[in-house]
Amino acid sequence: MSTHHENELYRFHAIVGANIKAHREKRGLSQLELAHRIGHASVSVISHGEVCHNGKRFNLSHIYLIAKTLGIKPADLVDCGGRLFDSSEKKEKE
Repeated sequence: MSTHHENELYRFHAIVGANIKAHREKRGLSQLELAHRIGHASVSVISHGEVCHNGKRFNLSHIYLIAKTLGIKPADLVDCGGRLFDSSEKKEKE
C-alpha cells in the first residue's frame, strides 16, 4: 500500500475515532461505560480506538455496537464531512 493511502486511511480512522468520542461525550458516557455496554470489560478498546493508539482502530462490529448503544446510525460515526479529501481529490471525483 502506498504511503498516500496509508496516510489517508490513518486520517479516516482518526476522524472515526473523533466522531465516536464526540457522540459518546454528547451522551454523557465515559469510555468505560461505553466499553461495558458493547461487551468489553476494559476501557482500552474505546480509549485506543478514539485516538488510534498503536494503530488500534474500531472494526465494523465495534462501529455497529457503538452506534446502537448511542442511538445513532453507523453512518454518523464514519461521516468524514469532507475532511478526508483534499481539494484536488474532490475535483477528480466531480
